[in-house]
Amino acid sequence: MTHGSPLVAALWMIGAIVSFSAMAVAGRAVSFELDTFEIMLYRSLIGMVVVILVARFAGTLHQITRRSPGTHMIRNLSHFAGQNLWFYAITVIPLAQVFALEFTGPLWGLLLAPLVLRERLTPSRAFTAILGFIGILIEEHAGKLPFWLAPRQVVVASIVSEADDYVQDVVAALKDAGVRAEADIRNEKINYKVREHSVGKVPVILA
Repeated sequence: MTHGSPLVAALWMIGAIVSFSAMAVAGRAVSFELDTFEIMLYRSLIGMVVVILVARFAGTLHQITRRSPGTHMIRNLSHFAGQNLWFYAITVIPLAQVFALEFTGPLWGLLLAPLVLRERLTPSRAFTAILGFIGILIEEHAGKLPFWLAPRQVVVASIVSEADDYVQDVVAALKDAGVRAEADIRNEKINYKVREHSVGKVPVILA
């Protein structure tokens, strides 16, 4: 396994996700005692110590230089402003929504990379971005996808067995119209069927 293998990159990304998730939970916990500027101060101090220690043990301390101070200043001001807003956000909206919005980061990176870094937008990268966007929708809507994206858009449930043929006709008509529809003609009470499909996040349930 080489250093540049996708598996190594995936492991690093998993570690980053765990780290950011832990930081979000910890930030929410201490936000009742500290304001965002205090949180950022402690985070920056601890982060600086950790970076120096890791660089020292890894033998890469010499790579930390004072070149391009103007660029570093702009970067750090942008980072400080963004982190302050992020820590403020985790105090006013649910963490699930924070993480859902964070997942848009790779999408913005994908859009800006060709403009800023002159990277080529390949089909595999575009496909990955689409999958990420679907993940954002799932997280943001708590599994209840928009009608156009739901795998099952409509479920037609029968109340009595005598209506089974009519249910099948309705489903066939919906499918002919391009709707992803299913029939539920099981010998179960209608309340049970409706509850089951509601839990399954089916957008439309007809009975």
